[in-house]
Amino acid sequence: MVKFNEIDTNKDSVLDRVELTAYAVNQFLQMDLNKDRFLNEEEFKKAQEAEQAKLKAIVQALMPPQQQQQQQAAPPRPAPAPPRGAQPAPPQAQQPQGLAPGLPQGVR
Repeated sequence: MVKFNEIDTNKDSVLDRVELTAYAVNQFLQMDLNKDRFLNEEEFKKAQEAEQAKLKAIVQALMPPQQQQQQQAAPPRPAPAPPRGAQPAPPQAQQPQGLAPGLPQGVR
């Protein structure tokens, strides 16, 4: 919603072609670091990295402090235990190597 409000410059709750074009041109000008009116791969990658860092900062700001601490120092969790009353899987019969499963075995 923040991005929508940023693009909707006349605040009529509708985005028109002029607003979208102005936003796109502004983004392009910010990405064009050497101001040659072209974007090379390096400029594009830097813009992507900057956008990712910006989004990460927004997510960090929106997370409650408790979750931030857990995310930073959380030990790896063990695998969940099997449900109670569950029987272990029966051992499967060994099939000779090289034969396709599901086909009759040892029959000619």
